Amino acid sequence: MKQACKVRAPDDILDTMPTLGVELDDVMYNKCNLVLREVGGSFVQVWKNFYADCGAWLFVLDLSDHARLGEAAVELINVARDNEMKGKPVLLVLNKTDADATIRRHELDSIMRLSELRDSMPKLQVVEASGLKGSGVTEILNLLAAICSGK
Repeated sequence: MKQACKVRAPDDILDTMPTLGVELDDVMYNKCNLVLREVGGSFVQVWKNFYADCGAWLFVLDLSDHARLGEAAVELINVARDNEMKGKPVLLVLNKTDADATIRRHELDSIMRLSELRDSMPKLQVVEASGLKGSGVTEILNLLAAICSGK
Protein backbone atom coordinates (compact mmCIF):
# COMPACT_ATOMS: atom_id res chain seq x y z
CA MET A 1 0.00 0.00 0.00
CA LYS A 2 2.89 2.32 0.65
CA GLN A 3 3.87 2.14 -3.02
CA ALA A 4 0.41 3.14 -4.20
CA CYS A 5 0.65 6.19 -1.94
CA LYS A 6 4.14 7.04 -3.24
CA VAL A 7 5.76 6.56 0.17
CA ARG A 8 7.60 3.42 -0.80
CA ALA A 9 10.82 3.33 -2.80
CA PRO A 10 10.45 1.69 -6.25
CA ASP A 11 13.00 -1.00 -5.41
CA ASP A 12 10.99 -1.94 -2.29
CA ILE A 13 8.25 -3.38 -4.50
CA LEU A 14 10.15 -6.67 -4.57
CA ASP A 15 10.15 -6.78 -0.78
CA THR A 16 7.14 -9.05 -0.32
CA MET A 17 8.38 -10.99 2.68
CA PRO A 18 5.98 -11.71 5.54
CA THR A 19 5.93 -9.17 8.34
CA LEU A 20 8.08 -10.47 11.17
CA GLY A 21 7.27 -7.82 13.74
CA VAL A 22 5.14 -4.71 13.97
CA GLU A 23 5.26 -1.93 11.38
CA LEU A 24 3.49 1.40 11.76
CA ASP A 25 2.82 3.76 8.86
CA ASP A 26 0.79 6.94 8.49
CA VAL A 27 -0.60 7.27 4.99
CA MET A 28 -2.58 10.24 3.69
CA TYR A 29 -5.06 9.02 1.09
CA ASN A 30 -8.15 10.81 -0.26
CA LYS A 31 -7.91 13.38 2.55
CA CYS A 32 -7.93 10.64 5.20
CA ASN A 33 -5.03 9.95 7.50
CA LEU A 34 -4.80 6.18 7.61
CA VAL A 35 -2.73 4.77 10.44
CA LEU A 36 -1.67 1.34 9.25
CA ARG A 37 -0.32 -1.03 11.86
CA GLU A 38 0.90 -4.25 10.34
CA VAL A 39 1.35 -7.02 12.88
CA GLY A 40 2.83 -10.20 11.49
CA GLY A 41 1.30 -13.63 11.94
CA SER A 42 4.27 -14.69 14.05
CA PHE A 43 3.08 -12.11 16.61
CA VAL A 44 -0.43 -13.53 16.97
CA GLN A 45 -0.01 -13.55 20.77
CA VAL A 46 0.15 -9.74 20.85
CA TRP A 47 -2.55 -8.94 18.29
CA LYS A 48 -5.05 -8.35 21.09
CA ASN A 49 -2.96 -5.42 22.34
CA PHE A 50 -3.93 -3.45 19.23
CA TYR A 51 -7.68 -4.16 19.05
CA ALA A 52 -8.92 -1.14 21.03
CA ASP A 53 -7.20 1.38 18.73
CA CYS A 54 -8.44 -0.35 15.60
CA GLY A 55 -11.23 1.30 13.58
CA ALA A 56 -11.14 -1.35 10.88
CA TRP A 57 -8.95 -4.33 10.22
CA LEU A 58 -7.36 -6.14 7.35
CA PHE A 59 -6.59 -9.82 7.44
CA VAL A 60 -4.15 -10.75 4.70
CA LEU A 61 -4.06 -14.31 3.40
CA ASP A 62 -1.13 -15.65 1.41
CA LEU A 63 -2.93 -17.75 -1.18
CA SER A 64 0.27 -19.54 -2.12
CA ASP A 65 0.83 -20.87 1.42
CA HIS A 66 -1.62 -23.78 1.35
CA ALA A 67 -0.22 -25.37 4.50
CA ARG A 68 -1.12 -22.39 6.69
CA LEU A 69 -4.58 -21.53 5.34
CA GLY A 70 -6.34 -23.65 7.95
CA GLU A 71 -4.38 -21.96 10.72
CA ALA A 72 -5.19 -18.58 9.18
CA ALA A 73 -8.90 -19.45 9.14
CA VAL A 74 -8.80 -20.24 12.86
CA GLU A 75 -7.01 -16.96 13.64
CA LEU A 76 -9.44 -14.95 11.51
CA ILE A 77 -12.37 -16.45 13.39
CA ASN A 78 -10.67 -15.87 16.75
CA VAL A 79 -10.16 -12.19 15.98
CA ALA A 80 -13.70 -11.79 14.64
CA ARG A 81 -15.18 -13.31 17.81
CA ASP A 82 -13.28 -11.03 20.17
CA ASN A 83 -15.61 -8.50 21.82
CA GLU A 84 -13.30 -5.58 20.94
CA MET A 85 -13.41 -6.49 17.23
CA LYS A 86 -17.07 -7.40 16.78
CA GLY A 87 -18.86 -5.01 14.47
CA LYS A 88 -15.70 -3.41 13.07
CA PRO A 89 -15.26 -3.32 9.30
CA VAL A 90 -13.08 -6.17 8.00
CA LEU A 91 -11.18 -6.42 4.74
CA LEU A 92 -10.10 -9.95 3.95
CA VAL A 93 -7.22 -9.47 1.52
CA LEU A 94 -6.48 -12.46 -0.68
CA ASN A 95 -2.82 -11.82 -1.53
CA LYS A 96 -0.61 -13.41 -4.18
CA THR A 97 -3.47 -14.00 -6.58
CA ASP A 98 -0.85 -13.93 -9.33
CA ALA A 99 1.29 -16.75 -7.88
CA ASP A 100 1.54 -20.03 -9.79
CA ALA A 101 0.61 -22.15 -6.79
CA THR A 102 -2.41 -20.11 -5.69
CA ILE A 103 -5.27 -22.11 -4.24
CA ARG A 104 -8.48 -22.12 -6.27
CA ARG A 105 -11.21 -19.81 -5.04
CA HIS A 106 -13.79 -22.57 -4.38
CA GLU A 107 -11.21 -24.47 -2.30
CA LEU A 108 -10.41 -21.31 -0.37
CA ASP A 109 -14.10 -20.63 0.23
CA SER A 110 -14.40 -24.13 1.69
CA ILE A 111 -11.29 -23.93 3.90
CA MET A 112 -12.03 -20.41 5.14
CA ARG A 113 -15.79 -21.03 5.35
CA LEU A 114 -16.36 -17.68 3.69
CA SER A 115 -20.13 -18.00 3.41
CA GLU A 116 -20.39 -18.56 7.17
CA LEU A 117 -17.97 -15.72 7.83
CA ARG A 118 -20.07 -13.36 5.74
CA ASP A 119 -23.15 -14.33 7.77
CA SER A 120 -21.40 -13.67 11.09
CA MET A 121 -19.41 -10.62 9.91
CA PRO A 122 -21.77 -8.28 8.04
CA LYS A 123 -19.01 -5.70 7.48
CA LEU A 124 -16.69 -8.23 5.80
CA GLN A 125 -15.39 -7.36 2.35
CA VAL A 126 -13.09 -9.59 0.32
CA VAL A 127 -10.44 -8.06 -1.95
CA GLU A 128 -8.10 -9.92 -4.27
CA ALA A 129 -4.62 -8.46 -4.46
CA SER A 130 -1.03 -8.94 -5.48
CA GLY A 131 1.64 -7.31 -3.37
CA LEU A 132 4.16 -7.91 -6.13
CA LYS A 133 2.13 -6.28 -8.90
CA GLY A 134 0.30 -3.81 -6.70
CA SER A 135 -3.13 -4.94 -7.90
CA GLY A 136 -5.97 -4.51 -5.44
CA VAL A 137 -4.10 -1.87 -3.46
CA THR A 138 -6.16 1.06 -4.75
CA GLU A 139 -9.38 -0.81 -3.96
CA ILE A 140 -8.14 -1.50 -0.42
CA LEU A 141 -7.15 2.13 0.11
CA ASN A 142 -10.49 3.35 -1.26
CA LEU A 143 -12.35 1.05 1.13
CA LEU A 144 -10.23 2.20 4.09
CA ALA A 145 -10.72 5.87 3.14
CA ALA A 146 -14.49 5.32 2.94
CA ILE A 147 -14.44 3.77 6.41
CA CYS A 148 -12.26 6.63 7.69
CA SER A 149 -14.63 9.26 6.32
CA GLY A 150 -17.70 7.43 7.59
CA LYS A 151 -19.17 6.61 4.17
